[in-house]
Amino acid sequence: MKIFVAITNFNYGQYIGEAIESVLNQTYPNFQLVIVDDGSTDDSRAVIDMYASEHTNKITAIYKENGGQGSAFNVAYNLSEDFDIVTFLDADDYWFPNKLEEIVLYHKEFDVVEHSLETSLKTCLLKQTKNNLSERLKRYRTAISFAPTSGLSYKKSVLDSIFPIPEHLTRICADTYINLVAVYNGANICTLNQCLGFYRIHSDNNWFNNIEKYKSLYEEYIAFFNEKLKLINQPPIPTYEKAIYNGMKDVEYLLSVHNKIAVYGMGFFGKVVAKYLSENQYEIVCFLQTYQDHQKESFFGKRIYGIHEIMNTKQMNDIDTIVIATSFKYEVILLLEKLGIQKQIISFDI
Repeated sequence: MKIFVAITNFNYGQYIGEAIESVLNQTYPNFQLVIVDDGSTDDSRAVIDMYASEHTNKITAIYKENGGQGSAFNVAYNLSEDFDIVTFLDADDYWFPNKLEEIVLYHKEFDVVEHSLETSLKTCLLKQTKNNLSERLKRYRTAISFAPTSGLSYKKSVLDSIFPIPEHLTRICADTYINLVAVYNGANICTLNQCLGFYRIHSDNNWFNNIEKYKSLYEEYIAFFNEKLKLINQPPIPTYEKAIYNGMKDVEYLLSVHNKIAVYGMGFFGKVVAKYLSENQYEIVCFLQTYQDHQKESFFGKRIYGIHEIMNTKQMNDIDTIVIATSFKYEVILLLEKLGIQKQIISFDI
């Protein structure tokens, strides 16, 4: 299988030489490297030119005005026509020598391969195995956490239905948009826990230092993609509220058996859950939170309790089921277990 490697760079002259060398030193020889410099103002071009002139059979260098990561991806992708696999490497990261050799084995079966990366924090960025992602995305809007750009590779046929990507949205985190569309389209994904590269954490990381911006971009990507789906009469990714409703519908068989319910959480998630329960005639006994807030004693007309305060009250005996309506579900489940609360617990990924 022939592999297309794309390095996109903006002002990473101090790192890009190591990235390029890590590609040239791969044990798998059947690859071509395209380097797209996105209008750097440091010494990046001199470094790139040095390697490109020494390895004319392996490296193509392209210089363009600054347009962001998505723009650089599009330029690179235009040269990938005769390849089987496309893989991206951020200019401030590098790969271990067996990276390409390993991913080729898995690409014989899988559309998308992601692998772990060692980091400069002496940790490994492990990701969970991904199953039924397309179904989850279409029903629950579940945020999708993949490895960073340098840990991702794709069959060319998968990307042909995604590129070109929207440049006005993807100045950073362009791979997130690619992954969103690939998942919606039903790409099968292999997650490798072995570390096949190095992810450099430093002050200029776009993704690592902008988690809130990343979340906001993900919402923008969904909105943009939904508009495209509308044009071709395909079902949209649901709104957050609709996704919660879908989750509640999927646990109705549990609610109908034990229907005296306490809702843990009173943010937007909790409001939607309470609305659903009220509309469907379920009995909400009370609302729970980690600690008692004496400034606010009721919600949806029901008493609010701190979980520690309700422990030995009659109200606790009246509860059959606790619905966890917060994104911190694992922490809440652990707390309930530590407190020895033996109630039916309902939670779901939204």
